[in-house]
Amino acid sequence: MICLSLTLKFLTLMPILKNSKLFFVLLLIIQQYAWSQESISITGVVNDIDNTPIQGVSVIAYDNATILGYTYSNDSGEFHLILNIDSVPEKIILKAQHIGFETSKKELTISNLEKIIFNLKEKSELLNEVVLESWEKIKVNKDTVTYKAAAFSKGNEQVVEDLLKNIPSIDIDTDGTIKINGKPIDKLLIEGDDLLNRRYSLLSKNLDASVIEEVQVLNNFEDNPILKDFQESEKVALNLILKEDKRNVWFGNINVGIGTDKHYNIHSNLGLLRKDIKLFNLINLNNTGTKATTQSKNLKTYQATKNKTDKKIEKESKQVITIDNDNSFLPDNLINFNKSYLGSLNLLKKINQTSLRGTFNYSLDKLEKKDSYFVDYFVEDNLNYSEVNTINKEDISLNTEFELKSLINKKTYLTYLFNYENTPSKTTGNLIYNSLQRFQHQKDKTYNLYNHVNITKTISDKSLFLLYAYLGKNNNKQKYSLDFVNSTNDNLHQNTENPLTYYGITSEIASRSNKNEWGVSTTFSYDSDQLNSIFNFNVESPIDSLSNNTIFENRKIDISGKFTHNFSEKLSLRLSASLTDNFTQLNNKKENLFFFNPKIGFSFKKTKLGNFGINYNYLNRLPTILYLNKNYLLRSYRSFSKGIENVQQIGNHSFSLFHTYNNYKKQFQIHALFLYSISDNKYGNKTFLDQNYTYTELTSINVESKLTTFNFQISKYLIPLQTSIKLSTNQTWNKSPSIINNEYNILNNYNASYRLQGTTYFNLPIDFKFYIQYNYSKGKFNTQTTSNEYLDSSIRMITTFSPEIVLEIGTQYNKTYDDRYFFSNFNINYKPQNSKWSFLLIGNNLTNIDIYSNTIISEFQKTESSFQLVPRYFLLNAKYRF
Repeated sequence: MICLSLTLKFLTLMPILKNSKLFFVLLLIIQQYAWSQESISITGVVNDIDNTPIQGVSVIAYDNATILGYTYSNDSGEFHLILNIDSVPEKIILKAQHIGFETSKKELTISNLEKIIFNLKEKSELLNEVVLESWEKIKVNKDTVTYKAAAFSKGNEQVVEDLLKNIPSIDIDTDGTIKINGKPIDKLLIEGDDLLNRRYSLLSKNLDASVIEEVQVLNNFEDNPILKDFQESEKVALNLILKEDKRNVWFGNINVGIGTDKHYNIHSNLGLLRKDIKLFNLINLNNTGTKATTQSKNLKTYQATKNKTDKKIEKESKQVITIDNDNSFLPDNLINFNKSYLGSLNLLKKINQTSLRGTFNYSLDKLEKKDSYFVDYFVEDNLNYSEVNTINKEDISLNTEFELKSLINKKTYLTYLFNYENTPSKTTGNLIYNSLQRFQHQKDKTYNLYNHVNITKTISDKSLFLLYAYLGKNNNKQKYSLDFVNSTNDNLHQNTENPLTYYGITSEIASRSNKNEWGVSTTFSYDSDQLNSIFNFNVESPIDSLSNNTIFENRKIDISGKFTHNFSEKLSLRLSASLTDNFTQLNNKKENLFFFNPKIGFSFKKTKLGNFGINYNYLNRLPTILYLNKNYLLRSYRSFSKGIENVQQIGNHSFSLFHTYNNYKKQFQIHALFLYSISDNKYGNKTFLDQNYTYTELTSINVESKLTTFNFQISKYLIPLQTSIKLSTNQTWNKSPSIINNEYNILNNYNASYRLQGTTYFNLPIDFKFYIQYNYSKGKFNTQTTSNEYLDSSIRMITTFSPEIVLEIGTQYNKTYDDRYFFSNFNINYKPQNSKWSFLLIGNNLTNIDIYSNTIISEFQKTESSFQLVPRYFLLNAKYRF
């Protein structure tokens, strides 16, 4: 290196060296100087303690404090270092260092320069550093876990949801809710911004998967910057990172699919994602089973928060009656005969420390379905009935949302959220009941209006003031009629209305010290809930005993306190309690109910075995409006229900244990929850059955009811098998009182599910995704004991013939009470290289099963059901990306 430096300096002097003799003299001096140096070669390899090669390790040679030279290890962990030095030192110190590992040092002599082997140990604070695993392409940096999308892509993913399903720690429910290790996410962000709030399935189900570079899991997530600096959060979020060529430019795709039996799928989306402005627009028309209204619904989030003001209070009006019985276990593309339209426009604009977000969504679903039931009651009179339904339904959803977030100054943060939903619906049904034909008509007009204001203000370094105010107004109007064929005297009608108005304000002070955290909050709220119903035959006067006019009001004052003592970084005690004074009025009857709701819990965090917790709480509740109608209310074409005339609180004790363990580096997670709940008293049902109708009366039963649940989930990446597996089970034991045809007894129910699922990551052109799930239920009522079993399994094979062609073949096997079904489908994805076009061929229900039947036996009845399925079809999609 010294020789090279002198040579370069010499060459810069050549233009001024006019004397050739001087040139040769200097050249001889340089050669002599170079020949006087010693050249030493050192080779070796760097591994971890498991002898796995480590790439990018810096290897530095020292003579005391003088650096003699340095190099880096290659992807095989090997390094080669050449030292050009004037004189050979007695000892050479060789150091190997890399982020996330302890520095290793070796002392060498000139006679001991054979192949050097370093074995680096991981630092104890590994999870606070950045780790890159060779197979999984996962980086862990404190609370952020980053997954490289390319490492989890099989080549056949169409939308973001398909990609997320390949990541081991992520689950997606049938309604689109995304869960991380069993916990629903709080937000789905894109480039760090929240574009869709709780309607994020519009993004996950429609954004093209090919534009994603990385998926980030954000633990300890908090989008309120003042709260984030003040305390830890229990929320988790996902952040989508786009590929470089999709940032700051317009991008999107247009997809057109045409298939057999008049099937079609037309889809397009358009996006612009910049730092200061983000826009996402999508349009979809299809009759392939994908409903539009479900995509634009609010999804559930994780509600365990430290601050009372952090919970958004949103209530909905009650739906009294419904014609549609949607209880099939099968996916949408097998059971939905639909014609759907979805349009969505979402915009976010940032101005300094303020962000403005607006969304507008319109969806329309036209559905057709045909099902049949046979119900046999286990009672002395041997009652049974049969029904066949042909249903046509039209659902419309129109919603708009506006949100303002502003960091007014370093000490004050403001958010305002406005949301309006209008969801009209029309349903008609051709019903054949015990061979008698009837027609059902249902028309709903529903709207929800929500307003939320949050203010967070720093009082001092150790104290915060929080304010939350909300206002909601809802209504659900229903018109229902049941027409009897060849009869005009028995046609019945019921009109119901459930207007709901509620508002409230909560102020809270939160403070902290070295080991303690405490908070005090005060809440005032008002709820006015009404249930009005008019029942009559034909156009005759209303029948008083089957009509209702119920008004339930509650003015509530609540004072709550919380205290947390941190014995250490790992052990904490949490205490909280609320005193609530309820001033209720049911119609003209006033009553004052006082609630005391305490909570206590211990948590053990960040131990080598994970996080542990034990909790107890006692909760008092008030009944809903549907428990308070004093006259009978029609709930279906053959069932009536009646509530109680007095407001009575329900007290419930809950004990819970939980354990979580997350090692993202090794892809090993455990989630376990045990919950035991017992009610002091409970509203129970008195049910009267006859051949034509079912009558249910709500009554207060001062008998303990018990509920026990156990959920367990473990997932692990098996390195020898190159497979990620997940094993889970859900167990529920329920004991509750019931009265059927004047016979009192205790209902005992047990439900269990066991599921094994996995995804392979072979270094081969073939991979598999599979699951097997077994459900078992058992019930006992009086001397009658019943049980049900259900088995569901699936395996999907993804074969990569070339970078351009990917084939996926899926098979699904179902075993119900007394039937077996075998479904199959496939899709072939063809994407020419260096082309903006791609093509997808889909085959659905290849075995062409037209009817799916199932039998469920409960404690006092047996129900045999059948559903019509979508016949086999093929669909060819052409997609153009820009």
